Amino acid sequence: MCTDTCPCLDYGENPSTKEMFQKDVKKLARHNRTFDEKDESKVFMKFTKDKKEGFRSFDDCYDKWYEKSMQDANIDIDKVFVVKEMTASELMRRGKRGRDDDDNDEDEGPRGHGFDSAGDVYHHYGNREHPQW
Repeated sequence: MCTDTCPCLDYGENPSTKEMFQKDVKKLARHNRTFDEKDESKVFMKFTKDKKEGFRSFDDCYDKWYEKSMQDANIDIDKVFVVKEMTASELMRRGKRGRDDDDNDEDEGPRGHGFDSAGDVYHHYGNREHPQW
């Protein structure tokens, strides 16, 4: 999310979604993200206010790319969203990575520490089929 492939939609005010992300320095560091376009050592957080270009969630972005891939044989959805397959033990260890020294979990996502978005999970829809299939 928040990449050239899936730019995040910057919506809301005081604070906007972009402003909320900019304030969470620990989360940016943990996910190797930056708002500095010149910092090539991290992934740039791309936001847009254009509702035709930006996405509110990974699900919305994936669905849009899936639709594009159904209309254009040159788009391979598995190449657009390359995800590393993880073993069960890797998934267990992933939940323990990146904790602060004080072991504070107040920023822990619904899937546990380090699983803040669907993009962090091996297979987006788990054992279920994609709703459009």
